[in-house]
Amino acid sequence: MDSSERYQQLGEALGLLRRHLLLDQLDDSAILEEEIYTRVRAFLVLAHAEIESFIEDRVKEVVLKANKIWKNDQKVSKSLLALLAFSGREMEKPAPSLNPARAAPQTKWDKKLSLTERINIATRAFHDVLNNNHGIKEENLLHLLLPIGIEVNDLDILWLTNMNDFGKKRGEIAHLSFYKTQYQIEPKNEYDKIFFLLEGLETLDKTLETFLENMGA
Repeated sequence: MDSSERYQQLGEALGLLRRHLLLDQLDDSAILEEEIYTRVRAFLVLAHAEIESFIEDRVKEVVLKANKIWKNDQKVSKSLLALLAFSGREMEKPAPSLNPARAAPQTKWDKKLSLTERINIATRAFHDVLNNNHGIKEENLLHLLLPIGIEVNDLDILWLTNMNDFGKKRGEIAHLSFYKTQYQIEPKNEYDKIFFLLEGLETLDKTLETFLENMGA
């Protein structure tokens, strides 16, 4: 299976950042050490943003399609089932009657009887998580991926660990002073780590493509 257009865009963006900031891993001896350090820091922060945006876009695509198919065809996908299961919301029991209790509006009562409304509640809860996501560490990834149907066995533990480490490193680089960052940064090593993360992201991308295809039109 080919990777998605969105994954290809991610690869192109990271390649552009490498060319603009790493200059073929900065092997030019004329570049000052301070400039190398600044360029690599910028590369890592911007690469993190591109990866985070990619994951969020692909996850959102799955959720939108799962909901669209439910609304159009009343077809339940694995992603929609996971969305309900991991919504974090306690669902009320069915209303005791088709007729509203005294003083209760009919429209509000109808929602207590509606399966679609329960799905909408779970979807809104997930969009809240998505809109407030700020990272690619393990916690972020599990909160985004499990509710769309990715299972633990679908995740490579080494890749997940490396994503977590990269997320932590980005946090230190982005939030600490130039003079306080403790990491030793070597351009080629940092780019190679990003390239390894890309391999896992491509696997994730193809898994999500399978999800989308299995949902049907």
